[in-house]
Amino acid sequence: MERFNSWMPRMLEYGFDEGVDYIGCKVFNTLARQELDDFALTLDTAKEVSMLHINRYFKHW
Repeated sequence: MERFNSWMPRMLEYGFDEGVDYIGCKVFNTLARQELDDFALTLDTAKEVSMLHINRYFKHW
């Protein structure tokens, strides 16, 4: 299983534009007492990222 903090930046290398396709934001986790990077994706971007992920997954089979 790959960690989100390494997976998501790799998905964004496919040419998505910040402010158009997604918005990067910071979220504070009170239990862990740390600030985390998060992303709000448009629906179209979320669909593309899921298809990219599915294609990469099935190439390993």
